[in-house]
Amino acid sequence: MNRVAAPLRRLAARACFWRREDGTATIEFALLVPVFLSVLIAGVEVGVLTARQTMLERGMEQTMRALRLGRVQPVTLDTLRESVCRNTVIIRDCQANLLVELRRLQPQNIALPSGSAPCINRDEETQPAVTLTPGVEHDLMLVRICLIVDPIFPTSGLGLGLSRDASGGFRMVTSSVYVNEPR
Repeated sequence: MNRVAAPLRRLAARACFWRREDGTATIEFALLVPVFLSVLIAGVEVGVLTARQTMLERGMEQTMRALRLGRVQPVTLDTLRESVCRNTVIIRDCQANLLVELRRLQPQNIALPSGSAPCINRDEETQPAVTLTPGVEHDLMLVRICLIVDPIFPTSGLGLGLSRDASGGFRMVTSSVYVNEPR
């Protein structure tokens, strides 16, 4: 009888262990905290990316207004880059990662450039050749700006979903069309 009773007692002790409820909060915590943290991290990433994009667009608009009114002289890649970055507060290494393309459009036959805006390749010393034509009074101008930025949380859900270049950064592109003012 003892041979049969001993396994039954052990089974009863295990069944009592499985019925206990004094660890359920820990299990819920362990299952739900990673989900909440993922949502929180994705929210922070989206907020920072939106702020960066907004600041890039603001910097471009401020620079293009100055350029349109003839306040940016001489019109070179470096002066445009410096002006955009001066008006873009929260982007780190802006001048090293920013590329500006400025070209004149024909109002009678507007042909937008094919493809996306050229971007800096942070892995190479030579950078892509860009068109930089400041135009004259009453010219219709197209400006495209590309900035390479690194995600804050590269291993989070949003950071994994963004298409990246070889250096791990992703492209932020903005563009605008304006007419040079008469001087």
